[in-house]
Parts: sequence; C-alpha cells; structure tokens
Amino acid sequence: MAWGVPRSFWKDVRDRVKARDPDFLLLDETIPWHSDFAENQFGSHFDYGGNETLRAVGRGEEDATAVNDIVEDRAVEGYPDHTHFFNYIENHDMERYLSIADRAAQKAAGAATFTLPGAPMLYYGQESGVPQQRGTMNWGDADEDLRAYYKRLVDARESLPELQTAAATTPVELSDRPDGVVAYARSAEDGQVLVVLNFASGTASVPLPEGVETTDLLTDDDVADGDGVAVESAAVLRADDASL
Repeated sequence: MAWGVPRSFWKDVRDRVKARDPDFLLLDETIPWHSDFAENQFGSHFDYGGNETLRAVGRGEEDATAVNDIVEDRAVEGYPDHTHFFNYIENHDMERYLSIADRAAQKAAGAATFTLPGAPMLYYGQESGVPQQRGTMNWGDADEDLRAYYKRLVDARESLPELQTAAATTPVELSDRPDGVVAYARSAEDGQVLVVLNFASGTASVPLPEGVETTDLLTDDDVADGDGVAVESAAVLRADDASL
C-alpha cells in the first residue's frame, strides 16, 4: 500500500530505479484513490475506482451505464493522461465477484477489464469460477466454458488495436437500451469497434447504430437479431469510422 510510506521516499525510489532502468515498472495500490502518488512516483495504478463501479453494477446498486464513467473518473480524480491503470474486478482482499453477483455479471465485468483502457488483471481462479475469496485453485473442476470465454477476451485484446490502451474511448447511447446493457466505442488509427456489455441474466436484444456490423469479433459468429444483435455477456463489433 503506497500511502503507508512518505511520498518523498517513493520519489527517491523512482529516481534511483529509473536511473538504472528507464522501463522499470512502478505500480501502486491506494485505497481509496490517491492521485498524488502519480507525481514523480508511480506511473501505474490499480484502478480502485473502476473496480468499485464494476462491483456496484454487478450488485445492482448502479446502472450499467456507470461503466461509461470509469475512464472520465480517472481524470476527475486528478490522474494525468499518461497514467497507466490495471483493470480488475477482484483480488485477495475482497470477496469474489461471483459471491456478490451472478455469472452473467461476472462475465460482463471481466469483459470490461479487457476492453477499457488499461491492463486487464486476472486474479487466480477468476477465469475458472473459483467461488471462495482465497480458495484452493479448482484445477480438476474448473468452469471450462468460463475459461474459454476469458481466453477469447485475451485473444481479442492481443489482436485488436482498438481494444488496447492507446485507443480512444467514447460512450455510446443506444436507443431502446435493455436493462443491464452498456456500450462504448474504441477507436484506433486503423479502425473502430463497438463494445456491448450485458450485465443482466439471459440474452439481450440490443439495437445498433447504423454502420455497425453484426459479427462478434470475440467468437466470429454472426449475432444479428432483427435490427440489432443478441448479446449474452459481451460482444465486440466492427464499426465504420464515422458511425459512432
């Protein structure tokens, strides 16, 4: 916990380690957020605010559209634009997401960590459905469908520049938006995608803006459903540059 040590100490640490290795990673955790530690101390931070939002949405305490405030909240809190964040939904100090919300919400929240700016962080067992806070890894009894889902998220994050940190993020308002659904655009130099998350149980029929394709880049399946798409937990859809 960075806040337990004087900031002057961390500034000295940064100067010393960066003199030896300019690429050395300095990552802090402060609960609650404390943007002062971004001042010549730490370049990377656990996104405590984003974590709180994703868990509140999963518990039904906030609407899914609160996800679209996560990136702006970082700036409001005082973090500079060059700050790098680690996105997460659970860790060793908190209850498992599956203990506070259902599997559908866990999948949507997990997808948010892979499709918002920042580095996605997986806590052991998150991808295989471990239910206990610090439980034994379920090597022989894993939720294989959940594991396959997270593998698709990893593959998409690695292969699509639009999902990586440098890509711009824009909230997208959907007409007739179903409960539990939120959407945002990610735009890179060579393309744009629409990310649709569904925190509710069951499949949502989501209307699409014009210029958005119906092939889900997570699965390569055509998920067309009337004038929109059918989204179980998450979909990543190719969009025309001028459509969003």
